[in-house]
Amino acid sequence: MTRSMNRILGVAGAVLLITLLAIGIGAHPDVRVSAASCSVSGVISTDTTWSPTTCDPYIVTASVVVPSGVTLTIEAGTTVKFDSLKGLLVQGTLVARGTASNAITFTSNQATPAKGDWGNIHFMDSSTDATFDGSGNYAGGSIVQYAIIEYAGYVGVGTAIGALTIEASSPYIDHNTIRNNRASGIYASASGALRVTNNTITGNTVGNPSYPSNGGGISA
Repeated sequence: MTRSMNRILGVAGAVLLITLLAIGIGAHPDVRVSAASCSVSGVISTDTTWSPTTCDPYIVTASVVVPSGVTLTIEAGTTVKFDSLKGLLVQGTLVARGTASNAITFTSNQATPAKGDWGNIHFMDSSTDATFDGSGNYAGGSIVQYAIIEYAGYVGVGTAIGALTIEASSPYIDHNTIRNNRASGIYASASGALRVTNNTITGNTVGNPSYPSNGGGISA
């Protein structure tokens, strides 16, 4: 075989290899590079979005505060893990919207999770109430939808009285699973018409006997 023929065959082989690689990549659209974990803590000073493509999971190493005038958006499929006693305090707006097939998860960061590992998600009276259009559809404001909230409700000073605590505010709470917490599932004192719909609340126990599971809220 001549040197020029070798050269032609070599080029043809390289082209074939590149083509096969391109076909292989195209045939596996679900193959993704996993995002690394991220540590989050303290006051969020500007509007922020947490996404599973950015961090997986988010690890709360000191309680996170969403102050008045600031929005924290948590996208579908995001996992948020909390270190011991840490929580999420909402003074502004929390938009946490999963989907039926891709929920948001709020859970413990312990190797062996247990009830009471972390604090809670707490909507303060200054938090932005949910709003609805003329047809009753969600239009804006704070919302927790298609999320899993588990292993919250620490016991001690400042005991969490609800895994999801709503203090004189009215976020929209819809299609969530609130389970295995050492506190009421939801403890609420609404500032207006609080809308809580289609939630599964199960396996929770009372963490503070001063606040019984049926006291002022929704619990199971």
